[in-house]
Amino acid sequence: MDNEELVKIYNNNISLYEQLTQTMEKYILELLNKEAISFHTIVSRTKSVDSLAKKIELKNKYQTLEEITDLVGVRIITYYSDTVDLISKLIEREFIIDRENSIDKRKSLAPDRFGYKSLHYVVEINPELAAEPKYAKYEKIKFEIQICSILQYTWAEIEHDLGYKSQEEIPYEIKRSFSRLAGLLELADEEFLRIKNAIFAYQDSLTLSYLGAAIDKESLHVFKSKNLEFNQLLDLLKEEFGAEKVSQGNFENMIRMLKFLNINTLGEVDAKLKQYQELIAKYANILYKDATRSKIEVISGDTPLLCLCYFILVIEKDQHDFERFTNRFISSASFKDKILELKRVLTVEST
Repeated sequence: MDNEELVKIYNNNISLYEQLTQTMEKYILELLNKEAISFHTIVSRTKSVDSLAKKIELKNKYQTLEEITDLVGVRIITYYSDTVDLISKLIEREFIIDRENSIDKRKSLAPDRFGYKSLHYVVEINPELAAEPKYAKYEKIKFEIQICSILQYTWAEIEHDLGYKSQEEIPYEIKRSFSRLAGLLELADEEFLRIKNAIFAYQDSLTLSYLGAAIDKESLHVFKSKNLEFNQLLDLLKEEFGAEKVSQGNFENMIRMLKFLNINTLGEVDAKLKQYQELIAKYANILYKDATRSKIEVISGDTPLLCLCYFILVIEKDQHDFERFTNRFISSASFKDKILELKRVLTVEST
């Protein structure tokens, strides 16, 4: 079959390949979500008729469309380089892999060369999937799945924009610049992975003994999951508000409020929660009485700690600190009035 005929056949059937592109992007997205694999994004494309015409004219070797394996492409972009291997296991499990045409560019690229280090699979849908009516028409059609980290993807996009298809095209001095940049990006990829693993290790250490930890995002996250008094108050307030869900909360603002009140470790937070738990349970409705009447759907995951801060403020701090705190953290005049009301009530309670 000549090149012109191949282009004509593709043009007549391009809607099938466009449907395959959309269907496989959705299917792979469902697979990743089902496996709870974190990733940045999925992009896909169907080769244009013009692009195909240029390809087959350049290669001048194709006899059938089935020999062209990149008419449909799906690219999975991960945050970290180690997730590429995790997703590759999923792809190998769920698709038929064309080993001859698949390539791991991370391993094929020579150490002294630079370029796009991604994992390229050429695949077909498996027989079980092809047996389902909505997938049957895609049986035996090969397409590409590429997996790369976001930094590898960035490299590929910039390299493509610069217009160099091969290293042989690149002037010597520019090639040297490419090589230096490739090394920096590879190092950055490894450093981001190292940082992620260090955070996980820190989280693991906190689960064993967290009360001595300084207050930061990771330690507060562990505190919220493990502290008995915090979760008792959260359940109580959730029930009082009639809320069905709990949001994550604002770690940055919460940390700033606690540190303003001279609370710097989880042990100090734990001690203060034990000290004020009963008062918060009894009088938090003063702060949130409008919410309890309207029955909000979502309660902030910070609410027990927010209450703790407000109770420490009105019980332990003087007027100067009270004004500084409310000016810095309370933008609503009506909520400031509620804190003043809480202060009056607790003053009476203590007399």
